[in-house]
Amino acid sequence: MWWIVLAVSMVVVLAAGGAGLWFWQRRREQQRVERGHWPYRRRRPLGDLEQAVFFSLLEGLPEHIILSQVSLSKLCFVRGAEALQWQRRIQDLSADFVVCDRSFRTVAVIDLEDGFEDEIERTEADIRKEKALLDAGFRLFRWNTFNLPTTEQMRNAIVGLTLAVDTKRPPLLPLEPLEPFEPRER
Repeated sequence: MWWIVLAVSMVVVLAAGGAGLWFWQRRREQQRVERGHWPYRRRRPLGDLEQAVFFSLLEGLPEHIILSQVSLSKLCFVRGAEALQWQRRIQDLSADFVVCDRSFRTVAVIDLEDGFEDEIERTEADIRKEKALLDAGFRLFRWNTFNLPTTEQMRNAIVGLTLAVDTKRPPLLPLEPLEPFEPRER
């Protein structure tokens, strides 16, 4: 009977040693990769067409701040128990351009559509992006890259818009009162 206990003990020790060796080798390889040369290369954050739209917005809206490639998680948030679940729905999405007033309140969000007017295929990501932005109260403009508005048309579309925070809209759900911030004791 003692030889069965000895054999099982040996198997457990060998398995634990093998697992430990495997984890050690994996960690060592990971450290080597982290210290070595990473394969990233530089690229421009905006392509030629996006640069043209950016400069048209700058020219047409000099009293505004123009941001590009803004993550939706910087624009929209959720409070409550399910906040993390909702944020995961938009974590990989970004707005092509965001037009802000001088106090960085969002006036409009602009999304460029790549495609012909009648043949635009709406992806699941586009639908999530639009739903999140509209439900949060943002003004969303979808401009087709084959039929972009002129600088004057861009200005006319955006100037005079009321801010989403200034627009009265009924809340979708009853709001929970915020808990006051209390610093942690050390």
